[in-house]
Amino acid sequence: MFKKGLNLFQRVCYSNAMLHFFYGIPRMIFLVMPMAYLFFEQHLINAAAVTILSYALPQLMISSYTNSVIQGKYRRSFWSEVYETVLSWYIILPTTLAFINPKLGKFNVTSKGGLIEKSYFDANIAKPYLILLLINVLGFSVGLLRLFVFNTHETGTVLMNLLWCGFNLAILGAAVGVATESVQKHVHHRVRMVMPAFLKLPGGYTVSCYTEEYSAAGLTLAVADTTGISEFSQVQVGLHRGDREFLFPAKIHFTETGQVEALFTNLTPEQETQLIQCTFGRADAWLNWQEDQTRDRALGGLKDVFAKGMIGYLRLFAWLKDGAVDLGNRLMGNKNQTEKWEN
Repeated sequence: MFKKGLNLFQRVCYSNAMLHFFYGIPRMIFLVMPMAYLFFEQHLINAAAVTILSYALPQLMISSYTNSVIQGKYRRSFWSEVYETVLSWYIILPTTLAFINPKLGKFNVTSKGGLIEKSYFDANIAKPYLILLLINVLGFSVGLLRLFVFNTHETGTVLMNLLWCGFNLAILGAAVGVATESVQKHVHHRVRMVMPAFLKLPGGYTVSCYTEEYSAAGLTLAVADTTGISEFSQVQVGLHRGDREFLFPAKIHFTETGQVEALFTNLTPEQETQLIQCTFGRADAWLNWQEDQTRDRALGGLKDVFAKGMIGYLRLFAWLKDGAVDLGNRLMGNKNQTEKWEN
């Protein structure tokens, strides 16, 4: 707000952009606030539950619908809730420290690439959300007791906090699901694009084909006749950029699904530059990047978040089950070892 050389609107714009990164604090408050009433019967707002819902629900519905209409081609409703929940715990400390003293805030570059041989649940990353999940589960259980056993004179308030707590559980389920690392077999990101290509085989034969996907490591090709193409044979892949033709050395590989992959070998720096120009640098490479995306519908986005939340809980239960089995095996192993020593 006090930076020299900015006009009023620039100050407001930049301040708004920077304040966005403090969303971790209100998001964490949002995730635990229903427990103030469910655990301690502390009323958050001095108004009847019906009055609060009468004002809050229409505003939430209209804002969600409006955002869906305006941004539905590019964004999905309610996914910002999951995004902020996943990052909130990890962004609170660095942003707060940077606000107090910019020299204290640190930024680490996310590692890129790498392979993941099998899926696994990263409990270390999910730990904050497992704690929040447990708190909300306990709060929801206490809320059910309040609804049917005691505190029944404030049914509306109990229901409102149960609804709030239930929404938190859905969001936290999706957040926990994010902690499951999926199998990653490709180091390089792949881009789908159909463009003409050709293979120059040993002996001078040429086979016409089309690309289906490409990456910095190779191409997935659609070849009509693979009779003359052998596994691991050294070929040259030809690509066009305008009127120019470029050749790249590659090795042929057949996938389990029968697709033909041309994996680049020993590209020179000049060839790497030419490859980028023929693929990622093409003006038409990104024209249809949204062709498979459907337009957002607010209720559809909410349904997707709830569905992902259920998947997150299934992954969590599977991890707990595996942990219980592993613990049982260890205990049995220790018991058998003890019996062996005793014998």
